[in-house]
Amino acid sequence: MLFMCNRLMDKYARLMPRLDIINIEFLKGISQLFGIFFNFVFESFGQQNTNPGGKGLNDALVQLKTAISRIRGDCGQWVKSRSPFSSSISTPLNMPSSHTDNRLNGIANSNLKHVTCTSYGLKERCTGADTISLVARLLQKSKGHLHSILLQNNAAIVDDFYVHLVGSVPDLVEQIHRTTARLLLPISGYADRIANAKWEVKELGMEHNGYVDLLLGEFKHYKMRLAQGGIRQEVLITGLQHFLTINVKPKLLRVETFIKAFYLPETDYVHWARIHPEYTKKQIMGLINLVATMKGWKRKTKLEVLEKIESASTL
Repeated sequence: MLFMCNRLMDKYARLMPRLDIINIEFLKGISQLFGIFFNFVFESFGQQNTNPGGKGLNDALVQLKTAISRIRGDCGQWVKSRSPFSSSISTPLNMPSSHTDNRLNGIANSNLKHVTCTSYGLKERCTGADTISLVARLLQKSKGHLHSILLQNNAAIVDDFYVHLVGSVPDLVEQIHRTTARLLLPISGYADRIANAKWEVKELGMEHNGYVDLLLGEFKHYKMRLAQGGIRQEVLITGLQHFLTINVKPKLLRVETFIKAFYLPETDYVHWARIHPEYTKKQIMGLINLVATMKGWKRKTKLEVLEKIESASTL
């Protein structure tokens, strides 16, 4: 089904810039064909049925939700929603299922089974994203030509097609990559694991929390899935790209500096506390108390260090 839609859309997209005369019904047909293709790619690769809560779309991708809703409203006789949020989309409920509808859904279901059995269908997911992106680029090249050969009163139809459907392709591709990344490396629960971890380590550098072993196991499986699926590593990067708005390097450096402080000589802590004002008084006091316990400092020594740090901070 994906190959057939891709071949037809590719032919039509390449034909459109060469047409001297075009009927508006032809454009409507192209719009419906692309909509069916769009919906099929989303149904096959843009949903994660194992996602907790059964949500199929990220709430931020409003334009993608709108596009899917419009497609299922306009092409209801050719597409049949299987998405978890389908109840919230206005599709005709009393429309009879045709032979074509059943056949297309049969193909889609078999494809989904195939996807599940081939390391999450990583190759297929990349192909789906790349294919619809290519078709969208070809269609974009025809936009100006369509405006020039269609009557002025049809311009709104052209704009509607490009804004609400072709313009939603980047959101669809992002959704596919996010879904693929979550399947490749399911780390959604690790933030809570890390936040709830117990940090009282008996012997520094010799023990670690249990989530570390679990996370290393996930990366091991990720490497295996990548090798089996032949997936491009850019998929994971693209899927997790929304993290790029958060610059973690300064925070990593801050954590690294704090960890290295555990290994400082006893006489360096007062100076270290003075040149690192980014740490709170509570954090520095906790560091000194933990180091003193682990290294067996005398109580007098610990109190002297704490007093010097306290005095230096008030200057």
